[in-house]
Amino acid sequence: MAKTPDRSTKVTALRRQAEEQLRVAKRDVAAMPIKDVQQLVHELQVHQIELELQNEELRCAQVALEAARDRYMALYDCAPVGYLTLDLRGTILGVNLPACAMLGVNRKDLLGEPVLRFVAARDQATFLRHLREPFVQGISHVCEVDLERQQAAPVSVQFQSVAVPDESGQHARILTALENITGRKRAEALAREQQHGLEQKRNLAIRVGLSHDLHDGMLQSLFAIGLSLETCMRDISENPKKASVTLTYSLGAMNAAMREVRIFM
Repeated sequence: MAKTPDRSTKVTALRRQAEEQLRVAKRDVAAMPIKDVQQLVHELQVHQIELELQNEELRCAQVALEAARDRYMALYDCAPVGYLTLDLRGTILGVNLPACAMLGVNRKDLLGEPVLRFVAARDQATFLRHLREPFVQGISHVCEVDLERQQAAPVSVQFQSVAVPDESGQHARILTALENITGRKRAEALAREQQHGLEQKRNLAIRVGLSHDLHDGMLQSLFAIGLSLETCMRDISENPKKASVTLTYSLGAMNAAMREVRIFM
């Protein structure tokens, strides 16, 4: 709508110029022979038809461009991911409807706003580094942050950004694809919890098995060694030879028990 007055002014100025040239041409035509005038009229009629054909081609081209623009806007606003166009400071220059839904704000209220205001405080430093990386590396760069929304639950998103020149080719802009990864994050957290639970159950099973092995093997061996040593103590004074044999047996059993402990360890 803002371009209409400017275009109207140009058309008016062009018409004045054409009328002025026509007044000059009329004086020239009045001095021409009839034959030349007829030839000039023929050429003008042919030129008029050419202009009408060109005008029809331009009209068809305009209709095709408008249809292509509408298809692009439909694809842009119905994409499965959000799209943002940012300047070097992270100000939002363009945004599609999925990105508006992720940020929880209408499009008209997002344009001109810094996207950093929606990033969780703990992730803002990470996001600022992400804005610089496309210019430093010259390639697409990815980061994952949490977004805080005014009247909705926080969401986890993935930014994938690349730096491109604007229409003039002088100033760089950042094109960003925004994907909601909240479901994936929850699934990963659930998988970690399940893995942790499985590890705890496995460790408990190992401990129970070791406990049974120790009870059935080691404790019985130690109990038998203890009985042998008690017998040895009674026989030291009355039957030293028998006590020596018992002590030797007990030492052997003790060494065997120590080897078994090392195996468990």
